Amino acid sequence: MTNTVELNQTEALILQALLAKAKLNGKKNGKPIVFSIQNDESLIVLHASSYQKLLDRLEEAETIAAINEGLEDMKAGRGIPADEFLAELRQEFGTTKAKRKAA
Repeated sequence: MTNTVELNQTEALILQALLAKAKLNGKKNGKPIVFSIQNDESLIVLHASSYQKLLDRLEEAETIAAINEGLEDMKAGRGIPADEFLAELRQEFGTTKAKRKAA
């Protein structure tokens, strides 16, 4: 989740100056900019497109981890075949197997 901060004109000018300073130091490559106060890392600024790429990669990694977990469950015998699962669903909800329409 992100937080949005509205800046007044003075704050916006200060932020623009800080970003310009960071770019002058060779950090104009899409990588995060770390602002520190007395050598204490206190703020990281990331361009919106880089942030979105980071979120996309995180979602992909979480999806792959979930798939791998499911595969490990199946290998360990902690699952049931899909046709059995679907039969249980039909029985629980009182539905019948869907019939395929002829083409």
